[in-house]
Amino acid sequence: MPVISGIFSLCNWVLNSCTKRLTALLISLLPLLLVAQVVINELCYDPPGADLGKEWIELYNAGTYPVDLAGYRIYSGGRSYSLDYIFPHFILRPGRFVLVGGDEVPNCHFRHNFHFQNGGGTSDAICFVNADSSYTDTLIYDEPNSNYFLDDTGDIATSFAPDAPQGYSLARIADGYDTNRCGIDFIAEANPTPGLPNYRRADYGIAHASLANGRLKFWIVNHSLFSPLDDALLKVWQEESLIWEDNIRPIAALDSLYFERTLSDTYTVLNITISLSLDPNPTNDSATLYAEGYSLQAPILNEIFAKPQAGKQEWLELYQEAAPRGANSYVIMDAAGNRTRFTLPEYTGYFVICRDKEALQAEYPNCPSERIISSSGWATLNDTGDELYLWDEAELELLDSTHYTAQQVQEGKSWERHIDSAGEVFWRFSIAAEGASPGRENPRQEVMPQDERLKVQGSPFAPQRGEKLTISYKLPDSSSQVNLEIYDLKGRNVSTLAKMESIGKEGYFQWDGRTANGGFAPRGVYILLWESQATGAKKLYKKQLSAVVK
Repeated sequence: MPVISGIFSLCNWVLNSCTKRLTALLISLLPLLLVAQVVINELCYDPPGADLGKEWIELYNAGTYPVDLAGYRIYSGGRSYSLDYIFPHFILRPGRFVLVGGDEVPNCHFRHNFHFQNGGGTSDAICFVNADSSYTDTLIYDEPNSNYFLDDTGDIATSFAPDAPQGYSLARIADGYDTNRCGIDFIAEANPTPGLPNYRRADYGIAHASLANGRLKFWIVNHSLFSPLDDALLKVWQEESLIWEDNIRPIAALDSLYFERTLSDTYTVLNITISLSLDPNPTNDSATLYAEGYSLQAPILNEIFAKPQAGKQEWLELYQEAAPRGANSYVIMDAAGNRTRFTLPEYTGYFVICRDKEALQAEYPNCPSERIISSSGWATLNDTGDELYLWDEAELELLDSTHYTAQQVQEGKSWERHIDSAGEVFWRFSIAAEGASPGRENPRQEVMPQDERLKVQGSPFAPQRGEKLTISYKLPDSSSQVNLEIYDLKGRNVSTLAKMESIGKEGYFQWDGRTANGGFAPRGVYILLWESQATGAKKLYKKQLSAVVK
């Protein structure tokens, strides 16, 4: 197959650069103007399991007139570009999609088994080229750009789409949205939509916030070239207390709303948040304001990720809330005296401390970048258990500490700090779907209202319809370790919901009806075996329950 080593002919690139620059100018002047262009709209290069036959690419006609795709080409690039596919005659009408995918991809217009690169360590690229090579649309993902791929302006690319996790796609934040900067145009999409419209992701942000003399002022800005479809939710908090909330109707493209309010009470710190469904950039969704003379409280240890999967890294999460304090540089020391040094920014929230910020951002694309802090040095988190101490920068004041055992380390899951209904602190394995919750509040396990020690709710249930079984508990002790396993009537283990897991006094577990291999359990009766032991006690509480999958 023909090979393009990162550059087409000079004249084609110059013409392409001019075409793209003119397009960008027209968009900047007239946000609603439709230009004549077909773009890569969504791409899946790392499907679940083996890639062969499952990769696909979706194109979208963002122009105003039909385009005959005959002779248009798709090139894929690792170290260099290789021709991957040539389109036959096909008329792509404005506002329509064309889907090209492997043998196992449903509803394709054309079948082709691609061999896209899976990212990892350096940039990879896909280039869509028209029949006479005068127009290109290029998607460059992962970084660094060691192979010097060019973007659609003709320059060496400096903006990159993220390396999408397995099963995700790379999708434009709105169909046809194109700034020629892949890092802005594309996100890692957890719910791909091959052949269908992308979720429309408008970027709202809080700007120019101020608090002075009892007057609160700020703007909500729509940074996108389109208006969202849904309302947003505005909230203003005084620490944990909500003092104001309002529904915000869709804001026009590149427009803003101004808010000014006189506060009836005196507040020392306020947090403003704007929540918009599918907002691709959470980094500008909040602002924290402090009254004069108010500073920050020392952080606390909040989450420990001691045993990542192969090739991943350990990390710690701290939570910093508003209260009087000045210093913002800290040291974490382990039992052996190894040290991790870092500096937190001057605002509240959750912060992830790690060795490699870029690698962690790639692993957790939904974790805001400003919440990830690279450390100086690293005290290795031992899988056999360890003690962690949080000190001020001079190591004169101990601010927080915790410890964990080998039984409290599980591969791919974090160990999280929680507070039960009685206000007591306890730690437990993360119940987040991805096994951890870096940069955000630890998922809470709500207490179901009931007075029994153990209760099964929701049986019989149909897992394939999204129904779940709930096992709620109300124990006499403030903290316990629990095992909760599910067996079929032949005594075979079907699923493990808890293994030496630390829990508080009240809470619940849920079973989604899936077996250990990920499939749905067959219809029938299942036995739930509960074993719990209060912290420091010798007596083991056992209970056998049953449930029905229908």
